Amino acid sequence: MNRGDFRFELHRLTFMDTKLKPNAFAKGQVPNLADFNGDGYLDILVSRHAPMIAGMMNRPGIRSIGNTLLLSDGTWDRF
Repeated sequence: MNRGDFRFELHRLTFMDTKLKPNAFAKGQVPNLADFNGDGYLDILVSRHAPMIAGMMNRPGIRSIGNTLLLSDGTWDRF
């Protein structure tokens, strides 16, 4: 969490009913926060690059897992 003046504090997020875990975030994943379903709470869309070029896998051993939409459970830290 941003506390201002370049001070940040860790805060655990809770992900329900998904295989995605907070420690699974890595390079190439971009979290986007917006109210995607119009309920007044921020949701998270995690977009990922694909390890492909011209429709062919170019990085052996890297599995393409697509994008993930996490909808808020009515709080700012539970999805």
